[in-house]
Amino acid sequence: MAELVRQLEQTPEKRFSIAEMAQAVQVSESHFYKLFQEQFGQSPAAYMERVRIEQACELLLNSGLSIIEIAHELGFKTSQHFTNVFRKVTGCPPSEWRRREAYS
Repeated sequence: MAELVRQLEQTPEKRFSIAEMAQAVQVSESHFYKLFQEQFGQSPAAYMERVRIEQACELLLNSGLSIIEIAHELGFKTSQHFTNVFRKVTGCPPSEWRRREAYS
C-alpha cells in the first residue's frame, strides 16, 4: 500500500481506477476500498483529490503557470472542474487562494 500511495502522490495527474489500485496491492476492489478507508480515513478518490489540490497549491505559489495550465497539468478535464474541486477542498477559488497566499 505504501508503494501505491507513493506512486499516487508522484503522479497526481494520472487517474487510477479502483480496479488498478486494488490490482497493485493484490486484493479485491471491495477489500482495497475498505483497507484504504481504514488506513487513510477517506476514500481513494478523496485522497487523490487532496493530493491534487496540495500540488495545485504548490504550483500556484511557486510557478508562473496560469490556473488553466495548472488544471491541465494535474489531470483535470476543465479549469471549471478544477476550480470547483479546489473550492471544495480549500474553501476558496484558486485565484483568490493565490492572491491571499502571495501576500502572507
